Amino acid sequence: MNPASSHKRTTIFYTLATGLYYSGQAVVMGYTVVFLTSRGVPDSISGLVVSFSAIGAIIMQMFVANSLDRNPLALVKNPTIVVAVLQAIVITAMLLLEDIPIAVLICYTLGLIGTRVNMTLLNSIAVKSDIHIPFAIPRGLGSATYAFTCLLAGYMASNLGINSIFYFYIPIAILQAVSLIMMPEDHLVPEVKETVKEENVSYAEMLSKNKILAVFLIACIFNGIGMTASGTFLIRIIEDCGGNSTDLGIILFVQAFAEVPMSLVITRFTRNFGLEKVLTFCFLMFAVRCFLFAAAGSVMMVGLIACLNMFCYGIYGIAYVQFPDLIVKDTEKARAQALTALCSGNGLGLVFGSALSGALITLVGARMLFVISGFISIIGFVAMYACASMLNKQKALARQ
Repeated sequence: MNPASSHKRTTIFYTLATGLYYSGQAVVMGYTVVFLTSRGVPDSISGLVVSFSAIGAIIMQMFVANSLDRNPLALVKNPTIVVAVLQAIVITAMLLLEDIPIAVLICYTLGLIGTRVNMTLLNSIAVKSDIHIPFAIPRGLGSATYAFTCLLAGYMASNLGINSIFYFYIPIAILQAVSLIMMPEDHLVPEVKETVKEENVSYAEMLSKNKILAVFLIACIFNGIGMTASGTFLIRIIEDCGGNSTDLGIILFVQAFAEVPMSLVITRFTRNFGLEKVLTFCFLMFAVRCFLFAAAGSVMMVGLIACLNMFCYGIYGIAYVQFPDLIVKDTEKARAQALTALCSGNGLGLVFGSALSGALITLVGARMLFVISGFISIIGFVAMYACASMLNKQKALARQ
């Protein structure tokens, strides 16, 4: 196949696969509390379900990433296809076994695990490709598909029942697998030159030798803990303001669609201000958003605050994937992505954040939960500021 044509097809099908992934994520992750509440599960248990799913995803992500770095010619898309197909099977099983509560919980937990692993694998495809896929484009489409799916899912959940959104999810997962199958493989297995090859080090050695990466991961953990409340229990703030699951769908639409404009200008922002500074600002905005949600007095106000997501996930969803590549070696990229996923809002941040949020919302209520989450996010901001300072100092020494 002509190289230019192959390059174009790779980018198109990767973008399509990413858009479909985020559409599916809107269903499986966006309506977690709504779905579990419909099954009589209290918020404290919902938090534990999300935590257990994050632990399972962490184990799988670390294993897969280690395998990919030790075998540079491995096709990253193959395990991604497998995960997408298994997702469709698990959700189908959940719907067929809906009269068995424990089976529903197990299948849903597995669905959450697969969704989180799928994200890391998709990120790794872009990182390991030798054509430098413009990540902002598929991420922008992902924000748009997430937004419209949230809007549709909110309507379906209110008018057709919560199960209807999972019937909608199954073909999405299958189409994602098909999109990945259609991707040409020649750009996904870049040849590793002998001069670049070196012995792979362990995760512990990576962190001990790279203090900037270690501090960045600490920042991601605290930011992940802080962001979990708004990702999991935003429905409780909406209900406190007199809203329902339809309003949740509309607000999730606003929140996700607000990311799209940022995806169009993020490259210019990072070029003008530096990726580390943009990411530091992003971490601060996560804290600000938590405090504002806690103070919201109406559903309309919640919707307006959701627009700030332009400066939260609108930056974070792209920048946190790109930043590790600035500070690690080529032979460590897949594992750096796995470590970032391990510590982010889909890893340890989610494990601790979900368990903590589930307990706190029962003890102190939704609004105080968001206040506490805001202060935790401030710790993440301070750590990211320290990380950016260390990187700038390193750059200054390199120029001397």
